[in-house]
Amino acid sequence: MTTLIPYVIFDVMSDDTIIEYGSAHEDELYNCLINEIKRYMEIHDFIDESKDERAVNLTCDDCQCCVISEKYITVIDGKKFCGSCNPGSNDTIIVNKETHSRFTKFLKRNDEKCDIIYFKDGKWIDFEVL
Repeated sequence: MTTLIPYVIFDVMSDDTIIEYGSAHEDELYNCLINEIKRYMEIHDFIDESKDERAVNLTCDDCQCCVISEKYITVIDGKKFCGSCNPGSNDTIIVNKETHSRFTKFLKRNDEKCDIIYFKDGKWIDFEVL
C-alpha cells in the first residue's frame, strides 16, 4: 500500500479566493493533480487559444446548432461538438507543459492564480506538470 500524500490548491480569482485540500496515494498523485488542473481550467472558463479550429466556425457538426461562444465548442478528432452533443467531458482536455503554461498565462492576464502544492519527505513542493 502506498502512502497518502496531502495537497493544497490555492485558487485566487478576481472576486474570491478558495483554498482546497485533499490527499492521494503516492502512485496516483500526478494523475489526481492533473485532474484538479482540468477542473480549474473549466472553473476559470479557460479556452486553449492554440486550437485554431475553434475560432473558425461556431456550428456543431453533430446537431448543426450554432453556439454563442467559442468556449462551448469542443473539438474531438477534428469534429466540433456543442455542449449537448459533446461525447466527452473534461477528459478531452489534454494537460501537458505547454497547455498548463498557456493556462497560467491566461490566469495572469485576468489577475488570477491557481497553485498546487503537496507534502512529501517532510516539505511542501510546488506541483509541476511534466
